[in-house]
Amino acid sequence: NYLHHQDDIKTLIEGLKILKQILVTKTMKSMSAQLNNLFFPGCEGYNFFSDDYLECYVRHLTLT
Repeated sequence: NYLHHQDDIKTLIEGLKILKQILVTKTMKSMSAQLNNLFFPGCEGYNFFSDDYLECYVRHLTLT
């Protein structure tokens, strides 16, 4: 059962944070790469890109 253990969620959240760091590199900026800054439906009650928001996000979007 994926996302059953809290470490699974923490790992995905850390991955999203790494992605955010990659997006501010010179190369990614040159391609105008950026995060979609729209709130994911169902996660609007959290501060954008907070750990709680990211947990909500991965719980809604993670598929096998």
